[in-house]
Amino acid sequence: MSAKYGTATRPTAEINFPTNETGEYGPTENVIVRWEDSQYSFNLFQSSLSNTFGLVMFSKRLEAKAEAAIAKSLKLEKQEDPQKEVAHVKKEADDLETSRQENIKAFLH
Repeated sequence: MSAKYGTATRPTAEINFPTNETGEYGPTENVIVRWEDSQYSFNLFQSSLSNTFGLVMFSKRLEAKAEAAIAKSLKLEKQEDPQKEVAHVKKEADDLETSRQENIKAFLH
């Protein structure tokens, strides 16, 4: 690894990646050793759940695109929050009115 990707470093870094098909993220893992060049990053970690090791490889170009997409998604989500809250309040009011109408009908019959 060192011959191709440079001297290993001991970064203060963590990685987090999906652990199953649903895309849910597992615990954050501490990177023990990292090898990298301008295009790739190889990260060795020891699992916090078992006594095993793993090696995760990242494409720096794709990672940058993913980070940009995540940032954009979070920004859009934040912009939509007020609209979602208005819709939620309206739905609650509509549900209360529906319940009120049903109670009035039940009371009159």
